[in-house]
Amino acid sequence: MTSEIAVASQEPVLAELRQMRESLAGLATKAELQAELRQLRETMAGLATKADLKTLETNLRREMAERDVRRIKWILGALLAQAALVVGLVTLLP
Repeated sequence: MTSEIAVASQEPVLAELRQMRESLAGLATKAELQAELRQLRETMAGLATKADLKTLETNLRREMAERDVRRIKWILGALLAQAALVVGLVTLLP
């Protein structure tokens, strides 16, 4: 009878242990977590940092300034050519 009481008092403990084992079965292993971490690091390696974005912004601003300078040179060249054409036509006309 004492053995029956001992077994009866252990049932809730055994049930709780079974429940804990089942809940732990769904957790990831260390190797799985390391593989996931490795994959995240590889994914993040392709992302741009703030320094990368700042460098890109600086390069874009420089290229835009150079483009504006080239555009102004072309406009001034076209203006001079047009002025020369007008002067030439005026001198040729009586």
